[in-house]
Amino acid sequence: MICVSLRVECDRTTWSWLESCHTFPFRTPDQRRLDHWRALRFLNEDRIAPGMGFGMRPDRDLEILTLVLSGTLLHKDSLKNECLLSGGDLRLLSTGAGMLHSEMNISSEHPLHLLQLGISARGMSLTPVCQIATFAPECCRQSWCLLASPEETGDAFLICQDVWIYRRLLDRNETAAHQLAPGRTAWLHVISGLVLVSGHILKPGDGAGIENEDEIVLKAEEAADVLLLELGL
Repeated sequence: MICVSLRVECDRTTWSWLESCHTFPFRTPDQRRLDHWRALRFLNEDRIAPGMGFGMRPDRDLEILTLVLSGTLLHKDSLKNECLLSGGDLRLLSTGAGMLHSEMNISSEHPLHLLQLGISARGMSLTPVCQIATFAPECCRQSWCLLASPEETGDAFLICQDVWIYRRLLDRNETAAHQLAPGRTAWLHVISGLVLVSGHILKPGDGAGIENEDEIVLKAEEAADVLLLELGL
């Protein structure tokens, strides 16, 4: 079964310096309102004006993954971390028992475009951690590139939840498949391009929850960039 969340139907926050599209909540084909998908609590796409951003704010017991799509992000947190992230860079905040963090567009000329996911942590009040990484685009071609998982695997971030996060770059007409074990579900998000999945065409910003399936098969109708989350129940 597939439940599609369309960008055109997303809730939005529009301020003078911020345009944000919120994947959740959305309505299923039978009109149920879903505020999250398993452990995935939010998935927001933000565009932040030059010189603006989010000041220090608290979070706890969340795994927050930020993918910078374009522009330059200045990150600061209460763990005394301060760093710059550019297009293609990722940041994972394991907020644990609680931490303060901020995201600012350091540019005075160019907007900042980012994608941010929030996943509920499996444990409560864990030690907060900030992780930064860059994954070369080449790693995301030909096969699924693992960005984060609950097990130590290569260069992937370690997160405190039964969620595996992948990214894939597809050329036009290229297909990709991913197996789902019994009891596993998935969330697919299209960053760019057009993707065909289970008879549905997904555009940039669209997403889909997938359950009770043993395989996900995608076809890129045009060159595409996608995220795939595999989640336990």
